[in-house]
Amino acid sequence: MAVLVGAFFAGRDWTTGSMSTQLLHEPRRLRLWLTKALAVVLGTTAAAAVLLVVFWGVLAVVAGTRDLSTPTDSWQLVAQTSGRALALVAAVSLGSYALTMALRHTVATLGLLFAYAVVGEGLAASLPFEKMSQWSVSHNVLAWVHDGVEVHDRSLCADVTGACSPTYQLDLQHSATYLGALLVLAVVGSVLTFRRRDLP
Repeated sequence: MAVLVGAFFAGRDWTTGSMSTQLLHEPRRLRLWLTKALAVVLGTTAAAAVLLVVFWGVLAVVAGTRDLSTPTDSWQLVAQTSGRALALVAAVSLGSYALTMALRHTVATLGLLFAYAVVGEGLAASLPFEKMSQWSVSHNVLAWVHDGVEVHDRSLCADVTGACSPTYQLDLQHSATYLGALLVLAVVGSVLTFRRRDLP
């Protein structure tokens, strides 16, 4: 949903031609880009936070009515996972917004992301290089949300004749670095494109 919100939020202004009108009121392009980015990030993150609070609140009420006690450690884990999930929502909405501001069309952003989901994820899973799957966005998203994830990768045992475990641990630090680098590339590219290209 954050992808769709970010893409449609930016794409609508390009489709309707209102971007030119907005720049008449605020000619500083960087300020306009940042203001719109802040709006979409705060909106999607706030909505996700409300949904998370309602979800876990309902579960807490149900557990309370059934006299089920929840350990403090479990609630700490819920809070940490929810915090990382909210950070992911913010990053995804910002990345989707940035791509759409660069491509100037909602469909182009959604098409690019769909193409990656089909081709990019397939290449990450099938290329015969060791731990190629560590560059899969989906694996890194899971590693980010769950504080690390065990990944099954057949390439680890391709040249091994004895006993071999085709799994490895993809940690939180790797996923944060990788996903953060992708977000920075999208944002910097979008800002530079928006500041330099002529408007229709």
